[in-house]
Amino acid sequence: MKTTRRRQLLAATSVGILTIGAATWFVQSEDSGSETPQPGTAVSVPDRSEEGQETKEWIEEIQTLPSLPKDIADYLAAVDAELEREPGSLGYTLVEARYQRENCREVGGQNLAGKTYTTEECDVVLRLEEPYGSLPMEALKSLAAKDARAAFAVGLLLTRSHAPQPAAVHRQGSAYLMQALALSEHKDAFHALLVAGGSASLTYTQGKLDVGPARNGLALMIAFEPLGVVSREPIEQYIEALEEAGESLEEVYELSERAVATFNNRRRSAGMEELL
Repeated sequence: MKTTRRRQLLAATSVGILTIGAATWFVQSEDSGSETPQPGTAVSVPDRSEEGQETKEWIEEIQTLPSLPKDIADYLAAVDAELEREPGSLGYTLVEARYQRENCREVGGQNLAGKTYTTEECDVVLRLEEPYGSLPMEALKSLAAKDARAAFAVGLLLTRSHAPQPAAVHRQGSAYLMQALALSEHKDAFHALLVAGGSASLTYTQGKLDVGPARNGLALMIAFEPLGVVSREPIEQYIEALEEAGESLEEVYELSERAVATFNNRRRSAGMEELL
C-alpha cells in the first residue's frame, strides 16, 4: 500500500508542474558562511562518472567494532552543547563541522616575467566539535551503531574530506550518513547524504541533465519526505527535469523503496521501531 500511495502521489505532481527554474532548495542552515549548497549553486563533491554508483551505499553494511568503555560512552552521551559558528562551517547542527587552515607555510616561486614571489600554502582539514573531533575513527565507528551523532561524524569525515577519497571510502561514508538518518531522522543527515551522492542540486553537462544524480536524489527525497527533511518544491523540480530529459520514473520508485528498506533495517538493528 505504501508503494502504491507514493506512486500515486508522484503521478499527481508530475502533471501541470509550475516551472520555477533549475535552482533547488532544501531545509538547511541559513549561515552565510556555510559550505552547504545554496539555491542554484554547484555542489563540491568528487566526480561520479559511473552512473548509478551512488545507490550502492544504500544497502552497504556497516561493520561495527566492539563497544567503547562505559566511561567514554557516558561522556559522549552527556555532550550536547551548541557551539558558536566559525568561518568555514558546513552549517550543520547535528555535529558542528568546519574546514580549517592548518600547517601554513611560505612557498617561493618565480612567475613568467621572471620575478620571484612568496605565497602561503595551507592544509585544509575538516574539524568536528568535541568530543567527536578528538576520538579516533575506530572509536567513532564503534559508537555509530546506536549513536546518530557518531555515525554522522564518521560520514562527514569519509565524504567531506578536502582531499579526494577513493570511491569505496566514499560509499562507506554514505552508509554511515544513512545510519545517522535512521537513528536521528535529522535534516542534516539527509542533506549530507544528498551531498555525498552529488544529488543536492540538479547538474547539467553540456546542457544535458546528469541523470544518475538527479534520479538518486529524487529517490531519496521521495523516500524521506515523510520525515519532514525536504520541502515539496525540489521534488517537483527533479520530477520535471527527469521527465523533460525523457527519463522514466520507474527506477526512481524502486530506488526509493530500497532506501526506505535500508532505513527501516537500520532502525530495527538499533532496537527502534520502523517509521516508513
